[in-house]
Amino acid sequence: MKNFLIVCIILALSITLLADDQNDALWLKAAEIAENNWNWVAGSQESINLQKNKKGKIKSEENIKIAIFQTEDGITANLISAMRDGEVLDENDDSVQSILKKDKMPDNSSLFHNFEGRNLNVTRTEEIEEIDGYSCLAFAYSYIKDDEERGETNATGKVWIDQETGAPILNEMQIEPPKKMIKEISFNNHYFFDGTNWYMDNVQMKFRLSTLIFKLNVESIINYTDFWKYSP
Repeated sequence: MKNFLIVCIILALSITLLADDQNDALWLKAAEIAENNWNWVAGSQESINLQKNKKGKIKSEENIKIAIFQTEDGITANLISAMRDGEVLDENDDSVQSILKKDKMPDNSSLFHNFEGRNLNVTRTEEIEEIDGYSCLAFAYSYIKDDEERGETNATGKVWIDQETGAPILNEMQIEPPKKMIKEISFNNHYFFDGTNWYMDNVQMKFRLSTLIFKLNVESIINYTDFWKYSP
């Protein structure tokens, strides 16, 4: 009897570890919503970068606004305004250039469909919270993804999905730091949904690095507005 119980426990644990809820009805609703809305593009983007000390006091603040529009050649971005610690920046500034040069084409893939990562595992939880006026159920997930800059990265997170419509409302994600000196890489993606249209309208990012002689805490907020649909 004792051996039988041990076998049952092992089997139960194995099933739990292998559980994958990508075919859960609510997750499938989220996948359909994401697939139908992949080609939204933000016409305006505001990036706010805050560098803080270990006590949380702001040492440097950067604010960059750009406009994004479609042309015959694809999608183009222009600088609207840029400031760093009260100083006006032009297009030649490194921070401005990094934002302007970033690929603005909408990506027909996401966590929910056409996913490009590997070993994606999704687990429905029993956690329920009201977020932005929606009663949301949490799905935990993990995956591995190859990144040109970081190499292979491991990500874990939690997506909060509206229980009624299936729309993802908030995605909380953490990247496993590639080096010991990096203490945190995390993202909070907030989504807008009006019953039909769905897109990410706000991203909050945190990056913390710590060595014996140097500490860096960066918090970034990106606000997206004035959305339009890309036509291939």
